[in-house]
Amino acid sequence: MDMCECPELTTATEKDSKLLGLLNSPLILKEILVSQSLPWRQNDEPTTPNGYCQPSFADLVEAPWENNIKVNFPDLKHVYLKIQSRANRLSRQRVENGKVKIRVISLGPQILSIEVYVERTPDAAVLFGDKCGRVRLKSQPGKYYPNQHYFTVDLDSVYDSPTNQGVPVYKLSTVDSERRNKFRLIVVVVLIGDIRSKEYISRSFRLRSRAGRFRSESL
Repeated sequence: MDMCECPELTTATEKDSKLLGLLNSPLILKEILVSQSLPWRQNDEPTTPNGYCQPSFADLVEAPWENNIKVNFPDLKHVYLKIQSRANRLSRQRVENGKVKIRVISLGPQILSIEVYVERTPDAAVLFGDKCGRVRLKSQPGKYYPNQHYFTVDLDSVYDSPTNQGVPVYKLSTVDSERRNKFRLIVVVVLIGDIRSKEYISRSFRLRSRAGRFRSESL
């Protein structure tokens, strides 16, 4: 059986297409609403179907549970001091009272652990010519409350860069020290299922030498 075109069907389809095109025109739509004594707002302008098909970039880069995680540093100081320390006849400058508490709040997936890193701030790293980069600190779990975990890290737990042996992580500059000796902490929350969160960055803090103090210790 030969297929034939039906003029009536084609004409009807063309009319529907033209009618849809008219309704997609803001001016035509406004005239129709006003003629029927219906309220008109600029937001009543139609949206093409393609507008509903475009994915949100924010949805692609940030999972919904990210909004349920909060990380803060309740006792982070603005300045930490380095004092001269001697152990086994080796003299070094170590960070004094460098323990920092980290509070993690999650209203979503369960928290398993955190990864904590210390680094010079980007601007300070450029000015100083930093060769250490990001260095991981060991975190110690602390108190736990419903949906709330506490961890502690010690800035003094690292000395030399793990990738550049002999280069101190907290080497200080005596020139423009206010800008070159600035550091920060980075936290990544590890959730159940080995899901890793985005990076949470602390405010910056400074390190400076403290003259006249000496600490002797044995290893």
